[in-house]
Amino acid sequence: MLNSGIQPDQVTITAVLTACAHSGVVDEAWKIFDAMFPEYGIQPSVEHYACMVGILSRAGKLTEAADFIHKMPVEPSAKVWGALLNGASVSRDVELGEFVCHRLFQIEPENTGNYIIMANLYSQAGRWEEADKVRERMKEVGLRKIPGSSWIETSKGLQSFIVKDTSNERTEEIYETLEGLLGMMKEKGYALQDELDEESVNV
Repeated sequence: MLNSGIQPDQVTITAVLTACAHSGVVDEAWKIFDAMFPEYGIQPSVEHYACMVGILSRAGKLTEAADFIHKMPVEPSAKVWGALLNGASVSRDVELGEFVCHRLFQIEPENTGNYIIMANLYSQAGRWEEADKVRERMKEVGLRKIPGSSWIETSKGLQSFIVKDTSNERTEEIYETLEGLLGMMKEKGYALQDELDEESVNV
């Protein structure tokens, strides 16, 4: 683009930073971010700051990401804090998760995802009482976990599946097969993390 004489705009920069996040190229992302205003006259928006927090968090640079947020010249949005929370979740950093969720619960108290991530963090750390408190807080504000769902295309067309669904006429047969597969997985030493997550956040 630059070689063609086309100057990037805010949308272009966002797209490039997003690509950097998925590629894990932190240094390249910093070069682009730092060049936004001096070279292209583009004032970084909250969206761009959120991208940088996401990039740093994905790379495991959580302290750097938190410092970056602290130094932001604009008020961090829910998207900015959410990017850091995702990083805390991946790294299983409970203390950072608490710090971030304290802010997210104030900014967007209706977002069930934040509660679920925090409950998962507590459960993974064996802090069951605190996980229960998060679930109770969800109930107090009138929130419920949305059942997970997925789709698969078969010879009979597109089929949808919902967590704990029993509407299929072959439900009993399906669950018996799944139980058998889960048993085989456990015998092979596979850790069933989803089983823990479902138990820990079911409300």
